Amino acid sequence: MIKTARKFRMSLNSCLFGILALLSILSSANAANMQKSTAICSNPKAMTLPTVLNGPASVCLFTSGTMTSVASRLADTFTINGVSYRNITSTQMPASINGNYYIRYVARQSGAQLQVNGSDSSAPANYTLAVAVGGGGNGTTSLAPGNYSYPAGSAVTITAEPRQGSLFSGWGGSVSDSANPLTITMDSNKALTAYFSTDSSAAGLKSLAGFPVGVAVNAGFENNSIINSGSSAQQQAVVFPNFNQMTAGNIMKMGYLHPQENTFTFDQADQFISFANANGIEVHGHTLIWHADYQVPSFMTNYSGDFAAMLKNHVQTIVGHFQGRVVSWDVVNEALADDGQATVDNILCSTLFSQRMGHDFIDQSFINARAIDPQVDLFYNDYNIEAGGQKTANLLALVDGMRSRSVPITGVGFQMHVTIDWPNITAIESSLKAIADRGLKVKISELDVSMKSAYTSFTPEAASRQQQRYHEIIAAYLRAVPPAQRAGITVWGVWDADSWINQPGSPDWPLLFDANFQAKPALQGFKDALVGN
Repeated sequence: MIKTARKFRMSLNSCLFGILALLSILSSANAANMQKSTAICSNPKAMTLPTVLNGPASVCLFTSGTMTSVASRLADTFTINGVSYRNITSTQMPASINGNYYIRYVARQSGAQLQVNGSDSSAPANYTLAVAVGGGGNGTTSLAPGNYSYPAGSAVTITAEPRQGSLFSGWGGSVSDSANPLTITMDSNKALTAYFSTDSSAAGLKSLAGFPVGVAVNAGFENNSIINSGSSAQQQAVVFPNFNQMTAGNIMKMGYLHPQENTFTFDQADQFISFANANGIEVHGHTLIWHADYQVPSFMTNYSGDFAAMLKNHVQTIVGHFQGRVVSWDVVNEALADDGQATVDNILCSTLFSQRMGHDFIDQSFINARAIDPQVDLFYNDYNIEAGGQKTANLLALVDGMRSRSVPITGVGFQMHVTIDWPNITAIESSLKAIADRGLKVKISELDVSMKSAYTSFTPEAASRQQQRYHEIIAAYLRAVPPAQRAGITVWGVWDADSWINQPGSPDWPLLFDANFQAKPALQGFKDALVGN
C-alpha cells in the first residue's frame, strides 16, 4: 500500500514537470516573436495603401492590406518583414507575420523615394462593368462599349445613343430596363447591353403613307426658291426624302400666270414643274380662282366685257397648258364667308367673283376645268372649315348644292392652319368625316400648327405639345377618311424661318423643321401617326 502511494506521487510530479516545461517553451516562443517583430520594425505605425514617400525619412510602418508591388530609390534601408527590398522594384512579397507586413524605411538623400502599391483590406473592392451594344439597329453608348472598373457602391450612369434610322429598345444583361440614361450601383460585376432596333418611322414621310405627302415651296424668282437660292440644297435635303408632292406657294396663282387679259406667263411655273417631275415629285396646282386683292389681275377688277367668258378663258388656258403635268388643282380658293361676315347668297364672302356671278363662278370654274382635263382632280379649298362652326355648315351646303347640280368636284381641301389648342380634335375629325361621307376625296392642303398663341419661345414643352398636335391631326385624318378617298396631306412650308406666319416681332414655329432645317419632334409625331404608334 505504501509502495502504491509513492508511485502515484512520483507520476503526478512527472506530469506537473511536463506541463511547466511546455509553458516555458510557449513563453519563450512568444518572446521570440515579440523580439522578431521589434527587430523588424520598432513602434510601427499603420499605413494606407497605396503609399508614396519622397525625400529623407526614417519610418516604421505596418499594413494588413494587400501589397501588389514595391519600389525604392536612394534608400539606405528598406525591408519588409525583415527581407531587404532596397533600391529595387518587385512584385514578390514575403510571407506575412500574423497577417501583417512590417516596413522599415530609412533614406537620407533628397531624391529618395518609396512606393508601396496595393489596397487596404478595409477598402471597397472594385467591380467590373462590361458595356456592349446589340440588336438589329445601330447605336453606341456613353460610356463607350468596353470594360470598366469601379469601386463597390459607385453610381454609374450610361446613355444609349441611337444612330439615325434606329431606336433604342432597352437594356439587357445584368439589368433589364428601358430608362435612358440608366444609372446603376456597382455592387457586383455587371454586364450591360444596349439594344437598338431599326426605326421604321425613320424613313421619309412619303414611304410611310399610302397617299401623297406634300409640301408648299417657293420657286421661280421668289426668295428662298427650292430650285436656285442659297437655301436650295438645305431644302432639298429634307424635301426629297419626305415628300412626293409639291405645291407652289405663289407662282401658280392668278396674278403670276395671267397678269394681263391677253398675256399668260408660264415660264416660272414650267421650270418648277419640270424640277419637281425630274425629282420624282408630283405637283398640285394652287390656285385657279382666288379673290385676294394682291392676286386678282388688275384687268379683271374693272372688266367691262363678258366676265364669265373671260373667266372661262382664264381657267381653260391654264388647265390646258399644264394638262398631264399637274395631278390636281385648287379650282376655287376661300370663297366661303367667315362666321359673322357679310355674305352673298347666304354663304359666300363678298368678292369680285361672287358679286359678278354669284354661286355660278364656282360651278363654271369646275365645269370649265373638267372640260379641258378629264383626269385631273378638282378641289374646293378653304380655311377654318375644320372647326365645326357655321363655316363648316356652309361648306357642306356648298358641296351638296354643287353635287345636286352635277358640278364635277373631286374633293375638298382643308387648309388646316390651326393653333396648338384650336380647333379641338373632335371638331376636326367630324368635319373631315362629313366630306368623306359624301363620297368626296379629302385633302389636308396647307397644314401648319401655330404656337405663338401659347408660347413666346419654342420650349421643350412647346415642342412636345406640337408633336402631339401633329399626331392627333394625322391620326384623325386616317380615322375619318377611307384609304380610297385620301387625297393627301400637305404641310404649308419647309422650315420655320420661312413660314408665312413667322413674322418680325411675332415669331412662330409652326412646321416640321426648325430654322436650321433640323427635324423637330413634330416630324416624329407625324410619322408615329402614319405607322399607328
